[in-house]
Amino acid sequence: MDSFDGRYNGQGIPSASNGGLHYENKWDKHAINANYKLGSIGVEGTRDNLNQNNLPGGLINSSSNQRFDNMMFRQKADITHTITIDSTSTLKLMVDGTLKNSSTRDNYLSSTRREDNSPLNTGIRELNNDGDQRLFNASAFWTKRLKKKGRTLSVNLREAINENDTKGFLNATNQFFNDQGTLDSTQKIDQYKTNITGSAVFNSNVTYTEPLSKIFSLVLNYGLGINNSTSDRRSFNQSASGQYDILDREFSNDFTLDQLSNEGGAIFNMNMSKSTVNFGTKILAVNFKQFDAFTNYNFKRNFINWNPQACY
Repeated sequence: MDSFDGRYNGQGIPSASNGGLHYENKWDKHAINANYKLGSIGVEGTRDNLNQNNLPGGLINSSSNQRFDNMMFRQKADITHTITIDSTSTLKLMVDGTLKNSSTRDNYLSSTRREDNSPLNTGIRELNNDGDQRLFNASAFWTKRLKKKGRTLSVNLREAINENDTKGFLNATNQFFNDQGTLDSTQKIDQYKTNITGSAVFNSNVTYTEPLSKIFSLVLNYGLGINNSTSDRRSFNQSASGQYDILDREFSNDFTLDQLSNEGGAIFNMNMSKSTVNFGTKILAVNFKQFDAFTNYNFKRNFINWNPQACY
């Protein structure tokens, strides 16, 4: 169900177009950098494969053909505002947003035959997906040089929001043949699928640097992280009325994730004329909660990670 990611992987014929606008200005204690970009990419092609497996019972020959036609159109806008508050402190604000619209069209044909050319199985599969993605990021970074040389304080805040909405159809027919090459069974899949996911992630970090001597300094930091995510994936079979309104629970799930993390650490830095040494530790405490709406099951876990570090 994943929609086209907008990348050309070297297969097929790509067609791309891009454009954008840029604005930059500085005045007094302010600086602005803004951009708007838009572009589209389409990739169309075919992929053929022939394989032969030498097995103890004889040769197995398989062939497959895929025809694909993928497209993505995206827009992105970003702005960075830098404010020089005074000679010792700076505030940088950054915001960006992205809109993506994609479509995927795939057709597969496959067959497998025995050494005597009798059929073993055949398959036909058609997959059509249309997806929309919305991304938003915002951050603020404040840094301050204190009176004592080498003593600094900084605060970094970040928020990221990601929403995906993909819908599509899966139609597949697989045929299986017995040892005499006669049709034994047929498996058909005709489903409408939806995939709605979202996440809101907040991270923060406060860093304080204290010089202990000319070559020795201590860096203290603390970070708070919040992750709220949802994933609703559903498959529907067709009813007698022709509507896709019969939920297939075997291929469906609905999860909600809430995670809270706290991280603190202390790092010692030693800067000498020809080398730098740092060592210290960080401790991360995580509170993890996941809820399965289909089974009404709550999964909870609390754990602590201890990460000592040393570098020369």
